[in-house]
Parts: sequence; structure tokens; C-alpha cells
Amino acid sequence: MVLAQFKPARVNIGYHVASEGRSYSVPHQHVGAAVELRITATTLEVLLRRQRIAAHARSARAGGFTTVAEHMPASHRAHRQWTPATLIGWGGRIGAATATVVRWQMEHRPHSEQGCRACLGLMRLAR
Repeated sequence: MVLAQFKPARVNIGYHVASEGRSYSVPHQHVGAAVELRITATTLEVLLRRQRIAAHARSARAGGFTTVAEHMPASHRAHRQWTPATLIGWGGRIGAATATVVRWQMEHRPHSEQGCRACLGLMRLAR
């Protein structure tokens, strides 16, 4: 027998639910929905009207995010392809100075997402 705890939750604007200081993704079309979390020692399931819409292995990383790419809107999945290495490579193809700016953005921002956003802005300017 598996013991489970049930808790109410709401899918936030970033298509995640929060549980014990961690965030788990839910299909983006359910943003704003009131859901129920089924939490066991090893898994977290998200239930909408008693139907499972997402399941994750429980994370041990405080403040961490567990995100399934299929839960993301298409526009967010497109941004995921841009890793720091691919952005630095793009900057190098433009020129040495651009590569330096991209590298600086990636190394000096508090969060890598902020550096990526700044670099994607540079890409728009380059077009």
C-alpha cells in the first residue's frame, strides 16, 4: 500500500504548481485551474477533476523547477534551444566583440535566463 497526501493547489501563470518549496510543470492550457496534488514519498501527481494531468518524480532540490517540455507553450519551447554555448557561438559568428558581450551577459547576470533574454535581444537587433 502506498500512502499519499492530497493538497489543493492552483496552476500559476508560469504553468507550474508549488509544493514544499519546489515547482512542477503542468500542461500550459491549465493555467489558473484549481487542481489537487497527490503526493507520495517518490512522486507528485497533479489531478484536475480527479484525472491526472501531470506526474513527476519528487524533487529534492529546494527552490527547484521540474519542467516537462511538452507542458510548455510552443513559444517557450522555441527559446529553450538557446543554451549559453549556442548563444556564445552565435556571437562569435557575428564577431569577436559580440562574442565578448554575449559571454559577459551569460557570466554576470544573477540568473542564466536573464543573460539569455539579453542575448536574444541582441539577436533581434542584429536582424
